[in-house]
Amino acid sequence: IIEQSLSEPKADFPLIKTVSPHWDNDARREGRGMVLHGSTPESYERWLNGVIDRACQQPFYGEPLVFVNAWNEWAESAYLEPDVHYGHAYLNATQRAVHGLSLLKQINDVNKFESAATATGSFNLLLVGHDAYQHGAQMLLLSLAKIFRQQFGLPVTILLKQGGTLVKEYEAVAPTHILSDIGEMALPEWLAQRSFNMAICNTCVTGNLVPVLKMAGIDVTSLIHEMPLLIEEFSLQENVELIDRHADHVVFPSDIVRRGFASYSKREVGKQHIKPQGTYKEIEYDEQARARIRQKLGIHEHQKMVLNVGYADLRKGFDLFLQTAQRWMKTRDDVHFVWAGALSLDMQRWVQSDLEHTEFASRIHLIGFTREMSDYYSACDALFLTSREDPYPTVVLEAMNVGVPTVLFTGTTGFDAVMQDHGYAVDRGDHVAVEAALSEALDHDSDSQRQARIDFVNENCQLDDYCFDLLQMLRPTLQKVSVVIPNYNYEKYLPERMASVFNQDMPVFEVIVLDDKSSDNSVDIIQHGARLAKRKIKLVANTQNSGNVFRQWRLGLSLCRGSHVWIAEADDGAKPEFLSRSLSAYTGDTRLSFTNSVQIDNDGKLLADSYDYYYRDINPELFSESFVMDGRDFIQQALAVRNVILNVSSVVWDRGHLNETLQMVSDELSHYSLVGDWRLYLASLAGENCRVAYVSESLNIHRRHATSVTHALDHQRHLDEILDMHACARSIARDKSTQSQQSEYEAELREMFKLERPEATQAA
Repeated sequence: IIEQSLSEPKADFPLIKTVSPHWDNDARREGRGMVLHGSTPESYERWLNGVIDRACQQPFYGEPLVFVNAWNEWAESAYLEPDVHYGHAYLNATQRAVHGLSLLKQINDVNKFESAATATGSFNLLLVGHDAYQHGAQMLLLSLAKIFRQQFGLPVTILLKQGGTLVKEYEAVAPTHILSDIGEMALPEWLAQRSFNMAICNTCVTGNLVPVLKMAGIDVTSLIHEMPLLIEEFSLQENVELIDRHADHVVFPSDIVRRGFASYSKREVGKQHIKPQGTYKEIEYDEQARARIRQKLGIHEHQKMVLNVGYADLRKGFDLFLQTAQRWMKTRDDVHFVWAGALSLDMQRWVQSDLEHTEFASRIHLIGFTREMSDYYSACDALFLTSREDPYPTVVLEAMNVGVPTVLFTGTTGFDAVMQDHGYAVDRGDHVAVEAALSEALDHDSDSQRQARIDFVNENCQLDDYCFDLLQMLRPTLQKVSVVIPNYNYEKYLPERMASVFNQDMPVFEVIVLDDKSSDNSVDIIQHGARLAKRKIKLVANTQNSGNVFRQWRLGLSLCRGSHVWIAEADDGAKPEFLSRSLSAYTGDTRLSFTNSVQIDNDGKLLADSYDYYYRDINPELFSESFVMDGRDFIQQALAVRNVILNVSSVVWDRGHLNETLQMVSDELSHYSLVGDWRLYLASLAGENCRVAYVSESLNIHRRHATSVTHALDHQRHLDEILDMHACARSIARDKSTQSQQSEYEAELREMFKLERPEATQAA
């Protein structure tokens, strides 16, 4: 029952999952009852953990809710209250699940997760915002904090000039401080105590803090969202000059915003960049939500819905939205206009009376603030953005994310160029053009146009890409790394492996965990481990076993977006500096790097500090220190006789190159049980301008299992696969001088495996 409950696909309707500690209603039904046999506190805890994770991933109208049946249904044997047999076990199990403590049974040291905040010495990040009220820029800063902390694993602190309703949400992500509590005079000392080395300041309002941050030795990027009218309304001209003079980088979402900023600045010392921030909400089309919202608003199936989103004031053009609605409804009776967002005070004073005196009030819906925005995007047929000034409204991207067309005013946003292919930009005063664009969007939009909008957002408008770009401005040598963790039945080692990834001393762009239909408790441990570490991962759990590790590699690569990829096998480990040292070894045409490895056994007992003893038998001079060399030279000097890259977890790949190489040798790899990785290394380094880097420090931790494929393989097949690699290496190498070494190694293996040479067999 638990397996069925936890493996159910996502429902097409809002769903709250229920668990039960036990069930037996035979006492009330006398022979017609139902009993859940085999219930224990342990199984109940696993079930509750599973539905809690699901509730967090698929909240019920924004709330992660779970039902427990029940607290005291003694007659059905469904109760959490203590009894003689189990004592407080069910209550304790509930506490562990609710507070994320359930891994204590599987993890000897839960601090592996709880301390995995990343030892990133050069990435101590301060995010600076003006307040914590529920508006666009503030929501953007909150979303940036989540990505920097939960996805990249950076230590993040938030500093706000003022408080607001979002403070608790900020605090749930990262330590949050209000400037008034610190005191402006005490700010320099406060900064010095915390050793920040990077800061991202959001909006011009924070501009007066930029000189203070620079005096503290902090590298500063300022994000500018305000356009000229807002700069003047809030008297931010002096802040603009301070940002322009002191910030290391100034980032604008569009050229319209940059031009407005430039009109108030006297110089351009700071580096200026135009980078749209992308969407910070995950919006997916939902047919059920569409039907539900439209039914609630009284919009029939054949009728159209025009939506606008935002704080309803003059800047957002709330008056223009209503005027267009009333004017257009005189000629069309099949359209409803919906505004989602709180009304400003001045609008509240007159809009209600206006609507009461119009015959179209039943088709104009002011729904106020809502947490169901994803559902409203699914329900609408067009977004009508009436803003007079809106630097880069993410609502456009959110609508495009479900394929919805947008109509907006020319020159008021940063979306004019995007609208050329994916929507409509018209002059604000041209009523005829506005209504023609709305008609085109509502009546003639095609499925191909909708899909093109979705593809555009997915490929070009992801907020985590924007966040990583901001980091690279401040740390230009930083590389975007995707980590892929393939797993099959390694529940015992997953906590240590995940902690070793989370604890890298540089930010990791994304962590993708692939479970190949494990029969153990791996999936639960992966989910709980990420939750304990407060890290965002992508978990892909196969519904059937792939049967081949390289199929999992290809799946992982298809999901990656980093420039480099680390395939970190689930039973291995790594030291915190593994990634940073591996990447620092890269040169312009390096295609892969690998490090030396510590060796441990099944139980984590040290077997060897390195593979130096192995390398001494191959090429002691070459492996005595780190190097970067031509790939074919490396094959000739090291890889032609034996596989010297002994653990794939020690390798960091150029993602594009690995992808191309896998496609090139895909058919061959399925034939090998032992040497598939060796074949991949040979193919990867065989081309022109392919260099390999080796780091002599033992930064990888290779777990050597007593029973492995190598031990289980038929000896003759084992030898045949190695001889295939010898032939492959000879076809690549620049000369054939290694052939004698290959023959010596073959003879050594035949003696070890007690296999006769073929000519000896023929002679007999």
